[in-house]
Amino acid sequence: MKITPFDRGIEEVLWENKAPPERSPERFFPVPGESPVEARLPELLQAPSLEDRFLSSLAPVMGHREITVPARFGAVGEGALDRLRGILEKVESGEDREALGDLVKLLEGQRDLRELLTAYRKLLVQG
Repeated sequence: MKITPFDRGIEEVLWENKAPPERSPERFFPVPGESPVEARLPELLQAPSLEDRFLSSLAPVMGHREITVPARFGAVGEGALDRLRGILEKVESGEDREALGDLVKLLEGQRDLRELLTAYRKLLVQG
């Protein structure tokens, strides 16, 4: 039996008289500072979870974030309602007129609901 360094593997000791087994990769012990250091802590702590990825895939892409302010949203809605009424007057007849009419009614209903909500809020504040 021949003596082999342990780093080469116990397989050579056990299989001395048989075909040599596949060799394991050579060990490499880098000296500190020899290999580049990679900062992995931020990557581990800030890695998006499956839930984060799912929620970000559902988030809508907003082109005009300023309309999320309630006062601005109401102003934009009123402006759109006025423009749609002007377009509705120019359209003579057909499916386009009906669709625009439905859209005007929808925006008017939304405006009325916002006014009703404002009135209810004022009543709650008064007590």
